[in-house]
Amino acid sequence: MASRDIPAAITNRLANDQQQIAYAVNLGFDSGAVNVWTGAGDFTGSDGITYIGAGEFLSVSNVEESAELSSTNLTITLSGLNSKIVEYATTENYQSRPVTLNMFFFHPETAEEVEKVILFKGRMDTLSVTDGDSFSVIISCENLLIDLTRPKNLFFTPETQNFLHSGDKGLEFVPRIQEQTINWGGLTGGGGAPAAGDNPIYILK
Repeated sequence: MASRDIPAAITNRLANDQQQIAYAVNLGFDSGAVNVWTGAGDFTGSDGITYIGAGEFLSVSNVEESAELSSTNLTITLSGLNSKIVEYATTENYQSRPVTLNMFFFHPETAEEVEKVILFKGRMDTLSVTDGDSFSVIISCENLLIDLTRPKNLFFTPETQNFLHSGDKGLEFVPRIQEQTINWGGLTGGGGAPAAGDNPIYILK
């Protein structure tokens, strides 16, 4: 992703030796959002969202950012899940549902939130459930920037317009215009070659 402006509160906090940081994930399922963070207990952030403490049972990987405008994916793993998350993972439609990963900064002495930054914003791509020694849900997410690499397959044609807006005839004359033959070269003033120094005027026939 492209670089971003870091809030002044975080910049000032990073100048200190001790840091307290936590990740928080928002998964936007149709029946309701699942909000978890890497801390203990419930936490309501400055974004107004209350996150359930997952501690070490929540892990994220492949968190990358570069100076170039590029798309990077993200993998989220949830273990030791509660019944709500298990139900959503096994029954909900997850494809293309929104995902947001935040990083919260806290004051190491007061444990109060200093500020947050959004590390990732995208969509759920694949979801797998493992039921071995521990029950886990692994969610692979794709960055919104990946849309820039996908062909749109949409054109300025009546068919595309009707697909997007059923019954709209705003582009119904486009095919006729594409096949229109325009003849240039008719001279005003009776025809014939123009005299030296004259500027011929051409009209559209």
